[in-house]
Formats: sequence, structure tokens, C-alpha cells
Amino acid sequence: MRKIIFIVLCFVTLFTFKEVGAVAEEKEVLVMDETYIGADFSSGIYSYQLTKKFDKDPKTIETWVRLGELPNEQSGGVIFSNYEYYNNSAIKMSVNKNREIEFTWNNGQVNIVFSGYYLPVDDWAHLAIVIDDNNSCFNLYVNGKKNQSVSAFTGTSSLSDFKFIIGGDWSNWRVCKNPFQGEIAQVTAYSKALTSKQIYEDYLYGDSINCYNRTNLLFNGRLSFGCEEVIDTSDNKNHATLRSNDYYYKGDLFEAKDYTLAVIPDPQVMAKWK
Repeated sequence: MRKIIFIVLCFVTLFTFKEVGAVAEEKEVLVMDETYIGADFSSGIYSYQLTKKFDKDPKTIETWVRLGELPNEQSGGVIFSNYEYYNNSAIKMSVNKNREIEFTWNNGQVNIVFSGYYLPVDDWAHLAIVIDDNNSCFNLYVNGKKNQSVSAFTGTSSLSDFKFIIGGDWSNWRVCKNPFQGEIAQVTAYSKALTSKQIYEDYLYGDSINCYNRTNLLFNGRLSFGCEEVIDTSDNKNHATLRSNDYYYKGDLFEAKDYTLAVIPDPQVMAKWK
């Protein structure tokens, strides 16, 4: 009789451990909710620049974004971009005034609008664009699932002489003419076209992306409100820093100080931007 009781208790214990393990696995899943605050670029002041240029074309670009309202036919802005000489877009992932995803490739020779999908207002969305050379098409994934495919010539190279920017377009004047109108929580780039399964895994486990568990990783960085540096978890250590001279200010000491500010305008900047 005692042996029977012992066997039953062991079975119950084993079942309990399996249940706990299942719960632990569920906790690894990355779920963006309303409580998470990414880097907010809607002011137009901030953008982040990577430390160095890519040495390979990004063939998959992923991002977590939350777009706000777009008043007065305003564009949703640029998520991730670089430029070549003469201000031509080399590679650019952006949102138009209709809240559709746009993608520029091959030094501006390819401009794609993924029509039919509209970014929701103030809800987090995981976006991935895959450049498929084998089938000459560009694929859009939304929240881990394939949404659209657009046929176009993928070209041979879209690298430029400039580093990538997060949250705005590239500008020698360090002014974002087309800033992203919302928050960005993560940007990831690979030098290979990811499969549908890999895209879905990144959607679920985005907080674990690094050089130890992903191959062909060019860049991966998570952003949060007030961060001055975006740490790259790839082998490249291509950390991104704020391009603006203005930094996030928490404001807790501002009222306790007495400040006198003098502003001397730059005639060149005033003439360029009217």
C-alpha cells in the first residue's frame, strides 16, 4: 500500500514540474503592451545614428513601432534609413500619410508602397521587410505573419557612404525633416532573407536576439524613453547614439535652478530652412 502511494505522489510532482516549465516558457515571449515606452521621435529633435556603416546589404529589417495620430495629412515619418551623396535615399523604411509602410531600395531606384495594411493608432506592431533575391520580390510581415509581397528588381547593392539612422531621415544639417511620429522599441537587421518561421520567432522572442543565437545579424538594438545609447547585440558592436546635441531631460532638477539662456541664430541654417 505504501508503494502505491509513493508512485502516485511522484506522478503528481512530475506533472507539477511540467506545468511550471510551461509557464516559464510562456514568460519568454515578448509582448509589447501599452505600458512599454519606447523612444519617442515625434518631437523631431531626436534620432540615433549607428557608429559605423554596414559592410553588407541588409536583406531583412525588423522593427517594433507604435504610431500616434497623424494630423493635417502628415507623413508617419522614417523608421530606419541611410543616404548616399546628393541626398538620394539608399535604403529607407518609412510610413506615409495613409499609415502604409513604404520601402526605398537600391539607391532610390525602387520605391514600394505596401498598400492595404494601415498601422493602428497607438498600438504596438512588429514589422519586417524581407528582400527576396531568389523571387525578385519584397515581402512585408506584420506581427510575425506574411502580409504582402511586391514584385520588383532587388538590385545588386544598396549600401551607401553614410551610417544608418533610427527615427528620422539622414541630414548633414542634423535636422530630421521627416521624423517618425511615434515610438520605436526595437530595430533589427540581417544580411540574409529570413524565412517565415524565423520572422515569427523574432516576433515572439525579440528580446533575446543576439550574436549567440542568431546568424547573419548586422544590428539589433532595443530602445526606451530617455536612452542616450542603443546597444547593438550583434558581433559588430555597432552601437547607436543620439545625433542631436539635445538630450532627453528628466526635468526633476529644472525648477530648482535659475537659468538664463542666450540664443545666437546661425544665418546659414535660417537661410536653408527659411
